[in-house]
Amino acid sequence: MSWPRAALFGVAIVAVAFVLLVYVPDLFLSSLSGVGRSTRVALATGWFTVASAALLWTLRRLQARGLTR
Repeated sequence: MSWPRAALFGVAIVAVAFVLLVYVPDLFLSSLSGVGRSTRVALATGWFTVASAALLWTLRRLQARGLTR
């Protein structure tokens, strides 16, 4: 893989990870005003856990296919 392509993949992976692991849980915590605090925290924690597992699985699959070497 060329350096520019590797850099592009790296930036894309970091951007997706940021959106999934930081931005979306923050939306749960700040935008859902109709539910209680504990429910919002549970939703954000659940999302973070599922998104982390999905991201880790996807990165492992990319590594196995040789796209991130």
